[in-house]
Amino acid sequence: MSDHFISVIVAVKNEEEHIEKCLLSLIRQNYPKGSYRIVVVDGRSADQTTHVVNEYRSRYGDFIHLYHNPKEWQAAGRNLAIEKEEQSDLIAYIDGHCIAEENWLRNLSDVLLHSDVDVAGVGSIIESPSDESGLGRAIDRIFSTKLGAAGTSYIPRKELTVVDTVPFVLYRKEALFKVGLYDEEMKYGEDYSLNFKLRRAGYRLLVNPNAKVYYYKRKSVTEFYNQMYNYGLTKAILGQKYPTSLKCIHYLPSLSLIVLLSFSFLGVIIKEAFYTLGFIIAAYFCLLYLTSIYFSVKERDWNYIISIPAAYLVEHIGYSVGFIIGFRKQGWIE
Repeated sequence: MSDHFISVIVAVKNEEEHIEKCLLSLIRQNYPKGSYRIVVVDGRSADQTTHVVNEYRSRYGDFIHLYHNPKEWQAAGRNLAIEKEEQSDLIAYIDGHCIAEENWLRNLSDVLLHSDVDVAGVGSIIESPSDESGLGRAIDRIFSTKLGAAGTSYIPRKELTVVDTVPFVLYRKEALFKVGLYDEEMKYGEDYSLNFKLRRAGYRLLVNPNAKVYYYKRKSVTEFYNQMYNYGLTKAILGQKYPTSLKCIHYLPSLSLIVLLSFSFLGVIIKEAFYTLGFIIAAYFCLLYLTSIYFSVKERDWNYIISIPAAYLVEHIGYSVGFIIGFRKQGWIE
């Protein structure tokens, strides 16, 4: 048994489709059972999520805790659990539509507990589960490229690396309290915000490529667009709250969209502007299709010829529109 205790927080809302797989993956961790606990925080689910969780609670007792989150969104739910889980000195989190590899906790804790105290957390890499949807696989592939994931935590790593932000992290609880926990007004982007506050306070974050989480992506174009729109919106709101949190790459998609629209309007007056616009669009689509051909040949999945360019378009447009609109908002809760 470890001298440390981990509370693994799973903040959920309407996750009946995946919550059982998530719980089973956490129950089956190759980690001493007396050294961690699963903590589900439910944000007023309208489906069978809590029913499934309660079934497992009846089998495993105090190994699984369930709290109810009246504010519904993840930042508030995670803070609630962190404050209530007094026994733990380490906090991990994972989403309800994820499956943790059996050595996930061990790989995270081995690195964190052998790191200097200025390492606030160690995070994971994301892969697609074997039963991922077709669109989900395409999203996973674009997130593995700089064109689809520059400036994010999705770029795959091959070795232990210091990063700006990282998903599915094992944190030192003390560090979380020092920076004021999650920003509860953030309905999205709470991870990026928290990790920025940690870095600003002088902490470091690591990603361990041996800590793997299988993450179910969005299944429909509409869901993926909304996700990317909210990502863009969040980045703009965070940029107002923490001006130094954003880098040039975060502005690039929206600036590109503005440039394209500007050339479209200029084309009405200046014919050469249309030629320039056509060249930019042609170059962009060539890049998308070259990427789709690469993955199609590599994995022998010719559906990528359509799904990967479509995923890129939805991602870039959704993020860009959200980012532009986000600068007109003062925050998520107004």
